[in-house]
Amino acid sequence: MLLLLLWLPIPVGADGRLPLAARFEPLTQKDGLSNNAVNCILQDRRGFLWIGTEDGLNRYDGKAFKVYRHRGGDASTLANNNIRTLYEDPNGTIWIGMNNSVLCAYDPRQDAFVSYEIASALPRHSAILVATTSCYLDTAGLLWVGTSHGLVCLDPKTRVSAFYAPSDNLNSGKRGNYVSAILEDGAGRLLLGSEHGILEFDRQLKRFSLVIAAPSPMDDVAGIIRFNGELMGRLADGRLCVSFINSGVFLYDPTAGCIVEGYDIEGNRLESFSALPRLKSRGAAVLLEPDGVVWIARRGIGLAALDVLTGRYTLLTPNANRPGAFNSALTKTVFRDCSGVLWIGDAIGGLLRLSPTSNRFELHQHYPSDPTSLASNYIRGILEDRQGRLWVCLQFGGLNQLDRLTGRATRYPLPPKIPQARQRPEGAFVIFEDRRGTLWVGFDGGLYTLNVEQGTFRLFSLPGWPLRAVNALYEDARGSLWVGTMDGLFEIAPDRRRFIDHTPFLLGDKRLCPDIQCIHQDQRNPEWLWIGTNCQCLRYAPARRECRSYPFDLNPEYGEPYVTHFAEGADGTLWMVTKGAGLCRFDPARERFTHITERDGLPHNNCYAMFPDAAGY
Repeated sequence: MLLLLLWLPIPVGADGRLPLAARFEPLTQKDGLSNNAVNCILQDRRGFLWIGTEDGLNRYDGKAFKVYRHRGGDASTLANNNIRTLYEDPNGTIWIGMNNSVLCAYDPRQDAFVSYEIASALPRHSAILVATTSCYLDTAGLLWVGTSHGLVCLDPKTRVSAFYAPSDNLNSGKRGNYVSAILEDGAGRLLLGSEHGILEFDRQLKRFSLVIAAPSPMDDVAGIIRFNGELMGRLADGRLCVSFINSGVFLYDPTAGCIVEGYDIEGNRLESFSALPRLKSRGAAVLLEPDGVVWIARRGIGLAALDVLTGRYTLLTPNANRPGAFNSALTKTVFRDCSGVLWIGDAIGGLLRLSPTSNRFELHQHYPSDPTSLASNYIRGILEDRQGRLWVCLQFGGLNQLDRLTGRATRYPLPPKIPQARQRPEGAFVIFEDRRGTLWVGFDGGLYTLNVEQGTFRLFSLPGWPLRAVNALYEDARGSLWVGTMDGLFEIAPDRRRFIDHTPFLLGDKRLCPDIQCIHQDQRNPEWLWIGTNCQCLRYAPARRECRSYPFDLNPEYGEPYVTHFAEGADGTLWMVTKGAGLCRFDPARERFTHITERDGLPHNNCYAMFPDAAGY
């Protein structure tokens, strides 16, 4: 039995970004997190979320945590449990920086770690534990590592490392060599965030030069606070976003060689940058989002969002009395994953998860005593038309229109029984809106168009048109409507006055299965249609009447798979979603499908839909 669940949006803050009325979901040691002191967060290219804590590394799959810790005598485990930084390089290697002068690389094939000793590169500090703060792999394949004692260059292939201390060639008083961030700008310069400010490191001359000087340290009740320069990232226009602890957030123009705009950590625009401010309130920028919003963790006050492009500033203050409210007074890290979920890591309180939606589902289902509820609970298809109306196809109950504001469903009368049909159409399997705005509905007894105003269906009928159950509808680039039924494929001409039965051209080999579930036109080669059936995938060229079959790997563990959906990526990769055989990736060059199943980490081999995003995932 399938029920209809709607994911409802929530109100947002004045800046259009902070969902002030949202529910923050805490994830702590009670939920499987190894430790509540969260230092860093990363999402890898496979979608796993990695959380570094003061006692172990955690991999989160959306349901449960897998914890990695050091085990004495086992060199394949982490070298230390205090995780300081996480970085995934362009090759997919995850680097883990810790507090004990060792850098680890995660090998996903072995689910194990390889350790690299970096203390040997620091001859004057070989007896001192060195904390790793940042990593960056350049185009030459060298890994640059920021540490509490300077910059280390590591060649992962040879394991040879070299050490460079900013104070060796910078005259900036008693400042240390703490390197907090590494970034390569658009011109290929290696930039560093440090105690001295923002530095450039010349990889040829092995020398540092000062780009932006940090403010002078100040004394407070906690002693001297370091004003480490942080590199937040590059904006779309090429400007660099930089920050200084307890001072503010600034935009640096590399072409002009100066700061052009800035705000203090309280959101006030600064008019002059000759002397950067020193504020008594403490705060540090922890994340720059692609749209120019900087998240600032204000110690003891809350979490602020500053839009450096507009100056809009919003502050979230902790509230421990209301369940689901924001409650992080010691935010250390903020991260937004590829699905839009915001993750907040606290120094003592664990994780907070905030979805861009309300973190609640509203259930719509059939209630026998309520005629405004859905006619049944077996959902076959959903469509939002260009007018914003939501249509629901029901296996038993026909077509319903759902009002998302009131939750009331309008049940459309079932089409009348046709004399030549065995029974009255009862199940609506698919609904589709063509480019003219016509709504087509595939029933278990034929194809219909819907007159929304009159609330009536009209049977599509041409001489020879079959009264068959319609599973799939698709409009190609020419405007032809393709209809997939339980025993054939039909093309309705753009003028909707003619049709062609393509079934005989698919059934040249009598072993082919005609039960068509989905249709897709190849975007790179529009002459081809991809057709998913209940036992294989077909590639069909209608103009040439040419058809090729790609049968499934009939592994017994797959059961009896059939194709439910096609999705084509921007690079031409065709993904086939199946029930029983998981995901299948088609390589156009080799003309081979690769199965991705439960053995590869898929939660289940029964899949129903997918969507490739703009980033290629």
